[in-house]
Amino acid sequence: YNCGQDAARNTALENVTTDYIAMIDSDDCVNIHFLEFLMEAMEKSGADIVCPSFLDFSNDNEIMYDESKNFDKSMISVYSKDEAIEELCLRYRPSFVTPQKLYKTSVFEGVKYPPVGVNIDEWVIHHLLLNCDRFAMLDCKLYYYRKSAEGMTRNFSLKKISGVRALIDRIDLLENNHYDRFVPAVSFRLHSLAISFYSRCKDNQLNGEKALCPYKKSLRKAFRMGVRNRVDIYSRKEMLVHWSFGVSFRLYDILKELFKLKEGK
Repeated sequence: YNCGQDAARNTALENVTTDYIAMIDSDDCVNIHFLEFLMEAMEKSGADIVCPSFLDFSNDNEIMYDESKNFDKSMISVYSKDEAIEELCLRYRPSFVTPQKLYKTSVFEGVKYPPVGVNIDEWVIHHLLLNCDRFAMLDCKLYYYRKSAEGMTRNFSLKKISGVRALIDRIDLLENNHYDRFVPAVSFRLHSLAISFYSRCKDNQLNGEKALCPYKKSLRKAFRMGVRNRVDIYSRKEMLVHWSFGVSFRLYDILKELFKLKEGK
């Protein structure tokens, strides 16, 4: 029976017998050259993970399958482990998180997908980058990502708290492995994501306050590490509102209304 994508991926990892593994979400598509080009890029770059560019589509008729593509090594950009972690944490490139990659199976050593249902790639990517020496990007649209209003990433529920928890896990991993210099950027993203989650819970009549309560300590830390010094983008009033979010959700609501601040400010 269907136990979810996290269980499916863990089952695959437990039974894999090859040196390489690729993942394709069930509602997406790939170019006929997907594995061929990724394998060639991996061999030429010496990378442990290779990620191609992707193309969004809404229905199958929108996909322009270019099966006449030719591989060109100039399409490969190679990052060291530190550079890849920097790209993830400071610039948050979506392609670093999405699953459309070819991996050396060895990077999954000690890594399992958590049973969270959503945001599972957010949970594991920092662990995988820590296990690799090189990460490569292939500037070639080989993966086709289906945009769907009914897709798992579009439907909002309390399960979305998983994204907040994943960033807390990322911060812990960074601190435990001497990547403290990236913690402020991830903390800023954590704080922003938590506020967005809280707002969307209110819009959908869900108890976001209860879901976030166990992580108040992390949210206060996220403010100190990632928000407190952002005087370049926040006024004193805005800074006060952001500070209040990790202290009291009720106080946050009062101050936001008092200062007439829009969400995201």
